Amino acid sequence: MKKLCALTLAMLMVMCVNAQTYTLTTSNVIYEELTGATDITGGQLWDDEIWQVPIGFAVELFDSSFTMLNANSNGFLFDTIGNAEVMIGMSRSDLVDGAFLIDFNFPIPVTYLTEGAAGTKIFKIEWKLANVWGADSTNVVNYQIWIYEETGNIEFHFGAGFLGNMSTLSVQKYSGSPYFEDGISLIGDPLNPQTSTVINQKLDNYPSDGMAYTFVKGEPVPTTIGESQEINLTLYPNPVS
Repeated sequence: MKKLCALTLAMLMVMCVNAQTYTLTTSNVIYEELTGATDITGGQLWDDEIWQVPIGFAVELFDSSFTMLNANSNGFLFDTIGNAEVMIGMSRSDLVDGAFLIDFNFPIPVTYLTEGAAGTKIFKIEWKLANVWGADSTNVVNYQIWIYEETGNIEFHFGAGFLGNMSTLSVQKYSGSPYFEDGISLIGDPLNPQTSTVINQKLDNYPSDGMAYTFVKGEPVPTTIGESQEINLTLYPNPVS
């Protein structure tokens, strides 16, 4: 007589996720203002503005490709991936045109350029002599963001300046939780900062003139998540293989 055989099997389900990695290096180089760059402010005084800027090449950010990014006048580049926001640069600083305090008849532009040969281009954007809304004239920001075509590295350069309430620097993908979905930000001593994946961090002080922070892009890391699930099977005939 043939028999039915009931078996319970534990099945392992595996899901792979690519997490982008960045590591930090610091250096000190002579800060040089951009020359021959494009003015994105249109010769107007600026405050709380958003401009779209061409990168000049395709940059990979968190497994998505961008040839354009939005520039927020408060000191960062941004765009979206699905429901998540990608942000590159300073946060929590309300930057304004320094001409509001110096001479509003002569706006100080935010400028950008892309230079270098194909395959090794560098995109650069600069906030020059920017001030902070409501602050006195001692609050001055000279600051650039660089994006490298060849490596995907992102770099922040600082010239002489001061901020009474310094923000963080970050390369982040974020959709609302207390933690980044991906990326890092800097906290603590600007000479020897630590990295964090928590939002709304800050550096203790404005970096010294010539300070540069390189967010070195690594290869995506596959992450394995296991989940056990019981499946009941009835096998016929018995024995079976």
